[in-house]
Parts: sequence; structure tokens; C-alpha cells
Amino acid sequence: MKLSVRMNQYTVSIQQQKAALRLWFTIGFIALNFVTVAAANETTLNLKPAQCIAIHQGKMCYVDIELQWQAQDKGEYCLYSSQQTEPLKCWRQTNHGQFEREIVTRHNVIFQLRQEKPAGVLISKELEMAWVYKRNAKARSSWRMF
Repeated sequence: MKLSVRMNQYTVSIQQQKAALRLWFTIGFIALNFVTVAAANETTLNLKPAQCIAIHQGKMCYVDIELQWQAQDKGEYCLYSSQQTEPLKCWRQTNHGQFEREIVTRHNVIFQLRQEKPAGVLISKELEMAWVYKRNAKARSSWRMF
């Protein structure tokens, strides 16, 4: 009798393991589909270089940037900069584009790819300022008494 009870307990244990495996497989399958759909709908914006380096803090920085973007669907897209209100460039009936320009700035610059219809910001990237020499908090005197 004890042997049959143990067999029943063992059988139940295998059935429970199978049910748990089916549950985890289903959860994994749903999660994988969600990640695949999210990746397929993703809009990308690549900025090179990501930093503008000036010699001294507060001085103008000059850099040639290259922006490349790609969207899931064809449509009307415009690239904007935090330096101006008008778009830098617009594209019609396409799902990718490229933009190159020299940027002159003292501050970080934010670039945004916007969809025109329906209007909205899809993605943004920031060109960050960096300095070789940072400004000291206290100005040094050019002469000394002793």
C-alpha cells in the first residue's frame, strides 16, 4: 500500500511540474512577443559625436555632427534643435534620414525627431558640453605683493 501512495504522490509532483513548466513557457512566450513588438515599433536616433569639447569652460565649442534616424512607418518627420524654433530639416514619405552640420554652442544642445501627423516628439538626443579646463571659482590675481 505504501508503494502505491508514494507513486501517486510522485505522479502528482510530475503533473505539478508540467503545469508549472506550461505556465512559465506561456509567460515567456508572451514576454518575448511583447519585446519583439516593442523593438519593431522603436524609433532610433543616433548622434555622433555625443560631446562637444572646448578648451575652457564657457568658451564656444565647434563640432561637426551627424544624426541618423529610423522609424517603423513612413511618414512626415522633422528634426529640431534646442538652438532654434524652426526645424533643421524635414522628410516626407520616408522612414529614415540623415543630417550633417557644424554646431557652434556654449551649452548642451538637444535634438528631437518629431512626427508631424500626429504631432509629437518621438525621440531625442543631447549633445553634451565638455571642457579641457574648467573655470576656477576664485579668479587668480595677475600680480602679487611678495
